[in-house]
Amino acid sequence: MSISPIIQHDLRMALRRNDPVRARLIAAAATGGLSFLFLLFGLMTRTWGTQLFHYLFLACLFLVILRPAQIALGIVSEERRNQTLELLFLTGMTPAEFFRGKVLGATLVASCELLAVAPFLAVPFVAGGLSVDLYVASLVCLPTILLFIISVSILASVICNDDTMALMTTVVLVVIISGVTTVPFFLGKLLTGATPFSEGWLFLSPGYGALMVGSQFSIGSVAAFWPTAICTWLWTILCFCVAAVVLSRTWRNDPDARVLQNWRQKWQTLVRGTAAWRSYLRIVTLTRNPYQWLAQRDRRPVLTAWGIILFLCVVWFIGWALWPRNWPSTMNFFLTAVLMIIALETVISHTAARRIGHDRRDGFLELLLTTPLSPIEIVEGQMAAIREQFQPVRRGILALCGLMMVGGFLTRSWDSLAIITYLMVWGVFFVWCARNGTQKVSLIMWIALNTGRPSYAAFRSKGGAFFWFWMFFQFRNLRFGGLGTFPTGTVTECAVVGFAVAAMIIFMIVVDRDRSDMSFEFSQKLRSIAQDPVPDPHDPRYKKWKNVRDPFPPADPKPRPRLADLLGPNTLS
Repeated sequence: MSISPIIQHDLRMALRRNDPVRARLIAAAATGGLSFLFLLFGLMTRTWGTQLFHYLFLACLFLVILRPAQIALGIVSEERRNQTLELLFLTGMTPAEFFRGKVLGATLVASCELLAVAPFLAVPFVAGGLSVDLYVASLVCLPTILLFIISVSILASVICNDDTMALMTTVVLVVIISGVTTVPFFLGKLLTGATPFSEGWLFLSPGYGALMVGSQFSIGSVAAFWPTAICTWLWTILCFCVAAVVLSRTWRNDPDARVLQNWRQKWQTLVRGTAAWRSYLRIVTLTRNPYQWLAQRDRRPVLTAWGIILFLCVVWFIGWALWPRNWPSTMNFFLTAVLMIIALETVISHTAARRIGHDRRDGFLELLLTTPLSPIEIVEGQMAAIREQFQPVRRGILALCGLMMVGGFLTRSWDSLAIITYLMVWGVFFVWCARNGTQKVSLIMWIALNTGRPSYAAFRSKGGAFFWFWMFFQFRNLRFGGLGTFPTGTVTECAVVGFAVAAMIIFMIVVDRDRSDMSFEFSQKLRSIAQDPVPDPHDPRYKKWKNVRDPFPPADPKPRPRLADLLGPNTLS
């Protein structure tokens, strides 16, 4: 049986980069050890089988969601970025053969760890902790979600030329397809106690099947699982078909293509700006700092930020139209403000990392350093561009926060302590949104400079602990029915909130001052780092890089080859 060269290439690369044999052994050993522990404690409790299934299913969900996305995201965009896609088609390979080989290769590589863990799902079933329906549903659910994630990731990889944009596109597609029915359904049930629409619409969500199996059918039923699985397979086939069609039409640049030319020109004008705006920007910024002009002329991050804010506003008004009495509440306003500010901070961080990371990876940064442009001008130009680009977005969010703060006063009755607590919480939001967002991105720029990977820099910067703490706090109140009760107006609550607000403001000041020191180190070592080769995404030195404020670990010196190795074993004899 002959294997496609594309599949052989993907398997060799996976064996070289990911070490799948070691990964399977670690996954099987961890799962086997967990099963053994539950077997030991099985004499103390009768529900150990259901608990073991819960943890095993969560581990399998991690392997069928995150691992396939990591593997399948760059299988097409990497070929296009390395300019090897056209070379492959010059060999006589058709787009269909290339696409089929990539899909099979990604599926084989992504499923190796799942195949090592899935047999342990039979342990709670044999021990009597699972029903036959639940066990069969879990065996169907996991590969179904695996193929769905692969299909969406490949579609994003075909559409986007960059791995970062492919990751964002994958997340957006998965969230929209999985949450367009489930989020309104369960949110309406939480707010009003009644379902807003029929449960049959939940079959369209791929995440509903995993929710049913993970909850062991305490949510949904066995009869509802199989229509959900069928709809997920239909989504998977649709994504594969769209990706195949897009790849067959866009694998080469056709200068004679005139499809949707007018719409493309309008989109380019929106992204790049009008001729008058570009001329004004050139006059204002080019003489001041050329790198600021280079970074500020890209309008896509600002359009992305405005698009996210507009989307959140539309979702909020849709919720208000569906639940006019229960939707407006203080905690809902708090949650909306948190989401807007987090979205803005995320876009700003990714923008700084994307500019410097792409310039580092493509060798453009080293070319810039051969010009009279100094490293300190590059750092200051990037920060000035971010400050001027996103200043209107910050003002828009501050205005929306002011409206939401006023709207919160109209939702209930107040006493003096409740008003003080309420204003202190909103004060944190105003300070959080209005503070200077340029100094804190210097650490992210530093990580992107060392690695050339914008997404890695955004996740590794560890700047979102405070954000995620507030996210957890708001969702916890949303779950336990605290939508309209906070603030209650007690003395204890006011004191605790005052202490927390003071601690958070001090934390913001300390973090911003600490990160501002990175800009000096960034400018001092920019030239030397730009001359080094960009590390591979699978470089083992990433594991040694514990403190991201330090420079990237140097490469291990290669041992000098011996004369016998160069001449061969039979030459000297």
